[in-house]
Amino acid sequence: MKKANCIYKNEDCPICPRKKKVSEMTNEQILYKAVRKAVKNGYKLECQFIYGYRSGIFDHDFTKAFWGEGLVENANLIMQYQWQYHLQQMVISEEPLKYIEKFL
Repeated sequence: MKKANCIYKNEDCPICPRKKKVSEMTNEQILYKAVRKAVKNGYKLECQFIYGYRSGIFDHDFTKAFWGEGLVENANLIMQYQWQYHLQQMVISEEPLKYIEKFL
């Protein structure tokens, strides 16, 4: 029997018995994969990632390339660009790289 795809990718699912995935990637590995994905989607890599990744991952051009410019409905039922929504979520996240990891 084929398993259905769960919408709760790396989070606890209230329906299926799947456990929360524990990350085994280091922050450096997450950053490397995230930058590769953004560059593949058209991001122009700059030196900011060499000297401080935090300024790089919060850069609008980086988030646009990483998440795209499609629309998503936020918790207030307001439509906004995907990159803006995820940027806001990263800002309030205690570990922004772990937030990014969910989308790799």
